[in-house]
Amino acid sequence: DNPLEAGRIAEYIIQAIHQPFQQDFEIDFIHISAGIAVYPQDEKDPALLIQCARMGLLEARQNGKSEYQYSQDKMPV
Repeated sequence: DNPLEAGRIAEYIIQAIHQPFQQDFEIDFIHISAGIAVYPQDEKDPALLIQCARMGLLEARQNGKSEYQYSQDKMPV
């Protein structure tokens, strides 16, 4: 219901997963990115809504590691 809440949840998940872990003798991090699309503001059709989220994901990946982006650069009001 709330696009800002979706962003807060994405940030929480990204931070929770981005914890160091030791593998053999190295310390590694997991990086994830997320795309956020909001129904019905971005799209009403489920398949197109997923496409919107994928577009946001692609942009988030271009912005760097461990990022999230709202679809089509739409920021919640």
